Amino acid sequence: MNVTEREFSEWAAEHNLDEIIRFHDAVRACLAEKRDELDDDKIMKSNLENYALYLSTDGFLMVYSYLEEWLCVMWKRIAPGCDRPRGSSIRKYREGLRSCGVDLQCAPWTFILKASQIRHCLLHANGRLDYMVNPSRATIEAVVQQYPGELDVQHDRLRAHADFTGRFVSEVRVFRTAVWEAIGSGEQS
Repeated sequence: MNVTEREFSEWAAEHNLDEIIRFHDAVRACLAEKRDELDDDKIMKSNLENYALYLSTDGFLMVYSYLEEWLCVMWKRIAPGCDRPRGSSIRKYREGLRSCGVDLQCAPWTFILKASQIRHCLLHANGRLDYMVNPSRATIEAVVQQYPGELDVQHDRLRAHADFTGRFVSEVRVFRTAVWEAIGSGEQS
């Protein structure tokens, strides 16, 4: 059986994303098991609940990094020989994606852009809303309000829960498919 370069690339992209998810799920299961063992130790149980939140945030950041790398790899495929676009956000890929026919009004891309604001707050302000300038605190709070139970703020710190990470993974998969479909089958095998 001959596998095309595209088929291999799609398989590798899914495999890499699945590895992040397997890691997240394995650690999450260990934390849950340990938490169940410690019914009487309220402090340790509380610590383990915090660890689960840290894991959700880390999982989100890992998937976001995966997406950034995937976009970089796709850029090389879409525009071989061209320098990667300048910019500090995934927004730098807009023109290349648009030129390939990707609908940048689609729900996955819109969600990914919101997620990039969440990532920026978590990474550059350590989740502290009072440190946010761009995007503003109000912008982050507006995104948080759109995803109750998935994102919240406690003690002026942004928290991303497992459901937000799960939603992000789903949207990344849908977006990845949309990009492949936009590129089309005109590629060489």
